[in-house]
Amino acid sequence: MKSKGRFLELDALRGIAAIIVVIYHYTFIYHLKISPQEFDTYNKFSYGNLGVELFFILSGFVIFMSLQKVNSPFEFLTKRFIRLYPTYWIAMIFTFLVVSIFGLTGREVTMNEFLINTTMLQYGLQIPSVDGVYWSLFHELMFYFLMAAAFRFVRSKYLIVFSLIWLSISLANHFYHITGISLLLNLVYTPLFLGGIYFYKLTVEEKSRINIILPVICYLVYFIIVDANIDRIFTERLIVLGFFLMFYLNAFNALKFIALKPLIFSR
Repeated sequence: MKSKGRFLELDALRGIAAIIVVIYHYTFIYHLKISPQEFDTYNKFSYGNLGVELFFILSGFVIFMSLQKVNSPFEFLTKRFIRLYPTYWIAMIFTFLVVSIFGLTGREVTMNEFLINTTMLQYGLQIPSVDGVYWSLFHELMFYFLMAAAFRFVRSKYLIVFSLIWLSISLANHFYHITGISLLLNLVYTPLFLGGIYFYKLTVEEKSRINIILPVICYLVYFIIVDANIDRIFTERLIVLGFFLMFYLNAFNALKFIALKPLIFSR
């Protein structure tokens, strides 16, 4: 369901992902980092980290949609920069000032580290973050750069070739640990970003066999490469399968029930 050019169901999924991540950080992560001595006494929302996986699928969908509206890689990156960096800088500066003034043991960064943080590349450079929750923005940024670099391929009939190569490299990295390119090519999260791309094609373009099957292939790759503790891996795979199924429902116009006002964030 669209409203003023927006997919309300996607806004609702974004709202769900945001709520999941916030609860995760204010329950599981907060007590693990701040009061580990009391950690076992709290209800641990430990699977809330998978809200980020949902965000990455959404990002694949939305970014591919954005690619259809621009004429060049430069225009695409400029629009992404304007959308991402100003808000990031405001949040990062605020956190840096609060921690610098009031202190938070083990969370302080130097001025040089702060300046590197302004690039959003600190995670890849293994520099301490002003706030650790920004780690996912690095992966978003690398996804943007990859889409810009492969601009002509992903907007053409060769998308399927690009997709299969990207998935193959992701699988190879899982088994052989390819040094140096895992972060640059987002190889750990390839199936999620790429799944989102094909859910866009399935939802907006056509219900072709390729567009139906590719998200299945993406999930199977995710199933293989997901890195989780042995006691969590089945549940993580099941939860992410649920995310993929929700996007299939959306593609076939069967997710309207989720577009509830509390979950839809206007922009």
